[in-house]
Amino acid sequence: MVADQFGDELLHVDLCAGRGGWQAATAEDPRWTTIGLDIVPMKGVDVVGDVQQLPLDCSPTLLTMSPPCTEFARWMLPWLDEPNPDLSLVEACVQAVDDLDPTWWVMENSRGLHQYWEPARTHIGPYYLWGEWPAMDVDESQIKGKMQTSGEDPAKRAEIPHVLSKALKLAVETHGGVDFQLCR
Repeated sequence: MVADQFGDELLHVDLCAGRGGWQAATAEDPRWTTIGLDIVPMKGVDVVGDVQQLPLDCSPTLLTMSPPCTEFARWMLPWLDEPNPDLSLVEACVQAVDDLDPTWWVMENSRGLHQYWEPARTHIGPYYLWGEWPAMDVDESQIKGKMQTSGEDPAKRAEIPHVLSKALKLAVETHGGVDFQLCR
């Protein structure tokens, strides 16, 4: 278990991290410590573990989560006869919010989850977002239309764009009550 040893540092935990798209902006900033957790080891993953058996014990400033969206995206396609999607990873992410008690949290998924589970708080291009975070200013023109639809590299297809990561980091720092005196 990774225990809370971060004290007053700015801590960003990214669950179902994939390639670490949510972490891009905080990882570039020395004031932040980032921890990416995923069941598959790849770039962006610091802790290989299952969000359903969370091996973390910390209270992050920012918690981001991107549970796999394939089942929800496929469920929406009328020409496919797909079974109802499995919500267990989404539910584990919501439980992680209760367990870790972050200051701010964002869960990203597809329009399919928005229609199947509960309405998202907002969406920015194809990225549907649930959670509690300060208002962020995102230049949607930098999110180039739709995600790639090729199934050849699903992790790349699902990666959060840097512009979204940067906007969230800036919102947390400027509107989220973050005191940079704590980091010196």
